[in-house]
Amino acid sequence: MSRRMHSTDRGTSAILVALCLLLLLGMAALAVDLGGAFDDRRQQQSAVDAGSLAAVQYGNLNNSPIPAGCDFGSLKQRAACRGVWEVIDVVSGGLNGRFASKTDWEACTDPGDDAAGYTLSAIGAGGTTYLDCISFTPNLKKGRVWLPTTQVPTTFGRVLGTNSIDISSFSEAGSDINSSSDVIPFALGPTGGALDYGCLRDTSTAIPGTLCDGPDAGNFGYLDIFFYGNETLPTVETCSGSNSERLATNIALGADHELTIWDGTVPDQRLDTTFCGIFTAMPNGANTQTGNVSTKKAAEGGLFGNASYTFEGRLMCKDGDPNERGRIEKQSTVADCVDIFNGGGPDPGEPLVDSTPLWRYLNYTSGACSGVSTRQQMMACLADWQTGPKTTPLFTADIIEAPRFAAVPDLNLDPSNGSSVDYYYKGFRPVYLDSTYFKCSATKCNMVHTPGHNDTGACPNFSDPAWANVTSCGATDVSDMAAMTAFILDLDMLDPALAEFWPSRPGVLIYNLIK
Repeated sequence: MSRRMHSTDRGTSAILVALCLLLLLGMAALAVDLGGAFDDRRQQQSAVDAGSLAAVQYGNLNNSPIPAGCDFGSLKQRAACRGVWEVIDVVSGGLNGRFASKTDWEACTDPGDDAAGYTLSAIGAGGTTYLDCISFTPNLKKGRVWLPTTQVPTTFGRVLGTNSIDISSFSEAGSDINSSSDVIPFALGPTGGALDYGCLRDTSTAIPGTLCDGPDAGNFGYLDIFFYGNETLPTVETCSGSNSERLATNIALGADHELTIWDGTVPDQRLDTTFCGIFTAMPNGANTQTGNVSTKKAAEGGLFGNASYTFEGRLMCKDGDPNERGRIEKQSTVADCVDIFNGGGPDPGEPLVDSTPLWRYLNYTSGACSGVSTRQQMMACLADWQTGPKTTPLFTADIIEAPRFAAVPDLNLDPSNGSSVDYYYKGFRPVYLDSTYFKCSATKCNMVHTPGHNDTGACPNFSDPAWANVTSCGATDVSDMAAMTAFILDLDMLDPALAEFWPSRPGVLIYNLIK
């Protein structure tokens, strides 16, 4: 028996077919139109990431010629303008010519740049601000790029009343020097740079039996490295004013900006003081500060802390507290923390000093480097390793986390007592801060602390490898740090991962994507 289809059945089928067709079109719209929009956004994100990296690289420290149209405003605004044009070139190159004209950017508004601290942009004729979507932090250490909104046309979505999909991308990038340019304001000259052990900070009075024998030894005149401003540490731009707090902060945190090597020619001489606040070139030299009382106190504060500073001293044992301000979080183990100030150090809240010996980080333990437990044995290890095949790094990579590990410049001239001579960087040597001498006369010091050594309980015999932590040499005043010695290392002693990003080496200018 057959059954004829009634008109109502046919109508119902037509509706179902229409609904199914609409559903299929919707699915096609999702698959095709959204897929196309996501693909375009992916391309835009890649381009804007490259653009933000270019922004901070070319706007921050670059001595290339200022492009036409950027010869106005302050030097920082000119640098920002240079970064703006580099961004446009990079972004348009990654997007086959899109956003190649400045007019493509002029109507763009970044909804979050000011709130995020990106308040610097290039300034046009008459003082008008333009290109809000390419901006920098005031110190040019970070760059932000917000792409103008793009309307991607739809194909199947038109059936649903959606003719286009709006997309946009943004990116932030900044320079990162926390693990690469930890340069402190001590230095080595040509006569001291070849030593395995040297005097970095000296006193006006010679300390008998040591390398610190007066103003002509070590860096009695500290390098005067300015602060260019770096939110990561954090530091603020300090190109003039009081030198004591700046010196102490520099010792505690290291340089906050990139430094490079002088090539030996007069046109290439770029002093730190000249380029602070300008950011048109990496400095390759600095002046010095005199070794007067205020800077001596500043050196002590930078190493051991001071209640008037907002950072922990470089050599104080770090407690991992994220609320601590203004210092690099380098770690010490409890076993390596000692109280050399008898509970009353420069910063009473945290009197423990890191006492980790250099040999704790030994990676190579053959020959003279086997069983090292004294400073003299460590010096023999350094000499032995230098004559060997050097097939493995001498130290483990985690030495970079040691509070006593830092970099110091090799200077073109021997540093002297506050000389007004300009000094230039021939290179940067890794050092490991060792002995510190407190309240010294021509015959004795109130205290000498050497990491890894036990307290002798008597006045120090400076030729005795066991002296350290001496507190019974008469007066108990240890508020005046007279001198400091250090192990002088070579780059090839370090793990290649550290040496690759050492100050002035290829790759030291590290720019990271932030968002």
